[in-house]
Amino acid sequence: MARPGFRKVKSSGGQVVAGTLMAAVAIALIGAAIWAYTDCDTCQPRRLTNDLCPVSGPVGYVAIVIDTTDRVSPLAQTEIDKVLSALLDEMTAGTKLGLYLVEDQTEAAPDGAARMAALCHPGRPEDVNILTESRRDAQEVFQTQFLTPIDAALARMLAADSSKSSPIAEAIRVAVADLLPYGDPSAPQTVILVSDMIQNSASFSFFRGDRWQNLSTAAKESLSAPLQDADIRLIQILRPDFWKTERSFDADDVSEFWRDLLAQGQVERVERVAQVPAK
Repeated sequence: MARPGFRKVKSSGGQVVAGTLMAAVAIALIGAAIWAYTDCDTCQPRRLTNDLCPVSGPVGYVAIVIDTTDRVSPLAQTEIDKVLSALLDEMTAGTKLGLYLVEDQTEAAPDGAARMAALCHPGRPEDVNILTESRRDAQEVFQTQFLTPIDAALARMLAADSSKSSPIAEAIRVAVADLLPYGDPSAPQTVILVSDMIQNSASFSFFRGDRWQNLSTAAKESLSAPLQDADIRLIQILRPDFWKTERSFDADDVSEFWRDLLAQGQVERVERVAQVPAK
């Protein structure tokens, strides 16, 4: 018996049909999603260039410059690798990544840096369009063609032999010229620098008593890199024992040099993301 004040309304046939259709559509969509997630024979790999970039070009740029011209311990290598891995996890699909190792400036290698790898982030399986692109293929490309070679290159760089000089500023210039675009403010640009920041090259050396304010305008321009609109993220290698014995310069001299050098390159954003003891 219906409650007083209420009356039953009989459902029409049209409502029943509409409800049935909606349920059928929902089931079909769920089925399609499950089918696509488990991968399909007709799905295609994402179209990429030889360096894993989108055919339309990179959507951003990240240059990692690693300075191990003075060795770091295996423990420090592990800690730095963890920080780098976390930063790389933030990369979006289509971002181009370049790895550059600071090395001695010699006649055979005058630039002060060696490019160790340059690849675009191809996207993870969860980044693909599940209705048209293969998650299985995306996982294969991401793991074997991107992550594995990048991890191997980073391991080699962090364990590299020490060098007689440390042309850190020159290496940044190489990375910028090689990877980062000019005049494209729409593309995010980041330089991740792993270093103790102690510059020692033919152009500028703290050990010779060089100071930024004493350099000529030409010398300042030759050391700086055009980094306007770029983010600088620093993983600083700490060498506390070094400052106990070094008397020709101190940490303030180093800070002043890098502040003025980056200002010369019109850098506005610098973030120290980690400090890792060298030992």
